[in-house]
Amino acid sequence: METAKRVRVLRDVRRILSAAAIILVAVGVWLWSYVGEVPAQSYLLWIIALIVIAISSGVRMGMVRERTRIERGREQNRKKYLTMTDKLDQKRKGRGRC
Repeated sequence: METAKRVRVLRDVRRILSAAAIILVAVGVWLWSYVGEVPAQSYLLWIIALIVIAISSGVRMGMVRERTRIERGREQNRKKYLTMTDKLDQKRKGRGRC
C-alpha cells in the first residue's frame, strides 16, 4: 500500500509542477507581448519553466518505477500463490511430497 500511496503523491506533484510550468510560460509570453521585446525576466521565467518541466519528467519516471515495482510484487505474489496451490493439489491427489 505504501508504494501505491507514493504513486498518488508523485502524480499530484507532477500535476502541480505541470501547472506551474504552464503559468510560468504564460507569464513569460505576457511579459514579452507587454514590453514588446524579450526582457531578461522573460528569459528567466522560461528557463525556470524548462527546469520545472524537466523535474516533472523526472517525477513521471519515478511514477513509472513505482508502478513497475508494484507490478513485480504482484507477479511474485501470484507465483507464490500458484506454487502453494499446486502443492496443495498434489497433496490432495497423493502424488507429491510436501
